[in-house]
Amino acid sequence: AAKYPVYIDPTITLQPDAAEGKDNWLYEYNPDNNYGTNPEECIGEDTKNTSGRGIFEFDLSLVIGTTIISADLQLHWSNTHSDSDFEFAAYRVLNDWLEIESTWNSRKSGVAWTNAGGDFGNTQYAATSGMSGATYSHQNIQTLVQLWADGTANNGLIIKQTSVIDAIYYCYLDFSDHSTADYRPKLTIEYEEGGGIIASLGSLAGSGIIRPIAMGGIL
Repeated sequence: AAKYPVYIDPTITLQPDAAEGKDNWLYEYNPDNNYGTNPEECIGEDTKNTSGRGIFEFDLSLVIGTTIISADLQLHWSNTHSDSDFEFAAYRVLNDWLEIESTWNSRKSGVAWTNAGGDFGNTQYAATSGMSGATYSHQNIQTLVQLWADGTANNGLIIKQTSVIDAIYYCYLDFSDHSTADYRPKLTIEYEEGGGIIASLGSLAGSGIIRPIAMGGIL
C-alpha cells in the first residue's frame, strides 16, 4: 500500500567505542604525555592550576554533501570539583592529529601544534554552564557539523573551559574508552539529502537496505 516517492527523515547516531573512537585528553601539566586510552579525565583548571582539554573527532562520511537539520553532542560528566559555575564550549580543531600520539604540545609525533594545547578557531559552539557532577550535557553543534558536511576539513573539536571562574575548578569528562557504553561521547545528526527531503535509504548503511526503494523500487 506504499505510495512513492517515500519521504524519510534520516537520523544517524555516532557513539564509538574504544576501538572505533578517536578522542584524547590534552594536559598542560604533563605536556608531552599521551592519554589516548584514558576512560575519563578533567576539563578545566586543576589543583596544579593547569588546564585539561578534551579533543574528539567523529566519522562524518555519511553526511558529506547533505543539509544538517540538527546535531546534538551528548557528553557525560562524572563529577565536579568546586561550588562555582563551570562553563565550557566546543571549538573547531584546525589541524589533523592522532589519538595515540597527540599531547598538549604535539598533534602527532614530531609535529607540534601551532599553539600548545591544540589549534582551534575562535568561534565558540554551544557554550554550556552550570554543570554539576554525574550528568549529561547536550550541545547543539548543527552549525559546526554543517561546515564539515559542506567540505570544511573535519579535524574534530576541542572541549575546553571558556574562562577561569575559580582558580581550581574542573569536571571529569568521559571518553570513548569508558567501560559504560552510554557514558561515551555521542553525536546524533538529523539531515536531508540532495537539497530536499527525499533520501536514498542506501546511504543509511544497513545490510538489509536497498537504495532503489526510496525512489519507488521494489524490494
